[in-house]
Parts: sequence; C-alpha cells; structure tokens
Amino acid sequence: MPHHPPHRGGHRHGPHGRPKRPLAHGDLRLLILSLIADTTRHGYDLITQIEERTGGTYKPSPGVMYPALEVMVDLGWAEIVPDGAKKTYKMTKVGEEALAENAETVAAINDRLEHLSQPRPDHDDPLNVRGAIQRLHHDVRHKTRRGDVDDATKKRAVEILEAARKEINDL
Repeated sequence: MPHHPPHRGGHRHGPHGRPKRPLAHGDLRLLILSLIADTTRHGYDLITQIEERTGGTYKPSPGVMYPALEVMVDLGWAEIVPDGAKKTYKMTKVGEEALAENAETVAAINDRLEHLSQPRPDHDDPLNVRGAIQRLHHDVRHKTRRGDVDDATKKRAVEILEAARKEINDL
C-alpha cells in the first residue's frame, strides 16, 4: 500500500481536494482564541460560529471543543466567566499575547475556513446527496437561529422539512 505523506498543516486531503481535518493540531485553540478576542462565548456558541464560518462543512464536536477550552484555560489564554448554568470563556492578557504572536497562523486558519465555505466543484452535482444535506442543514440553521425569527417562520420551516422527509421516504 503506498504511503501518502501528510499535506501541509499535518492533514491529508480527501476527495475533491478538501482536507479531511480542516484544522491542524493546535489550530482549534488559536481559532477559539480569535473568536473570544472581542466577546465572551460559551462552548456551544463557539461550535456554531465555526460551523457557520465553514458554510456548514465543519462542526467541531463537543468532545473536541471542551477539551480544547480546558487546555486554553490551563495555558492561561482564557478564563471561565460563569453565566448562569453555562460557562463562558474570556480571553486573558496571556491569550492576547498568544494571539498576537500567532497572527500569521490565525490568518492562515481563517483563509482555510473561508476556502471550506466556498462551493465545491461537485456543488451542483445532482447526485451529491451529502452536499445537498449539508447545504440544507446550514440554511435551515441560519434562517431559524436569528434573533428576529418568529414562531410562524419556525413552524413553516418544520412543515417544509417534514414534507420533504415524507417525500424522500416515499421514493
């Protein structure tokens, strides 16, 4: 079996030239640091921010996110700020210094995430079921999670999704 060396950033590319793992080791912590630079955020908010920035193509799991946040606290980059039952994370002075020291890496991470959010070559392929599901998931979340969405809009979205589910089951 041929050996394929890792691509730059330590990850191999999957089909369509996309990295299987969009973030190399340590990149998630730097990305999180950039996301908490301006405002405190809780873990779930960070997960959804990353998902939105990648156009729905990458969503870190809680099993990846929360250990990364714990390491950041251990490194002194972030501190926990209680917010009711949730923990929010705030960047510290040490975190500001780490972010400044890694500015080029953070820019490269953001470029990679921007690339992930771009349409794939197979975007319009009528047989790309997975891509269609990802786009639908992203659009539904984006439309229904805004603060100004009323209950009637959410109800209509559920009706459309249920009708689509029934139609697919009837294929």
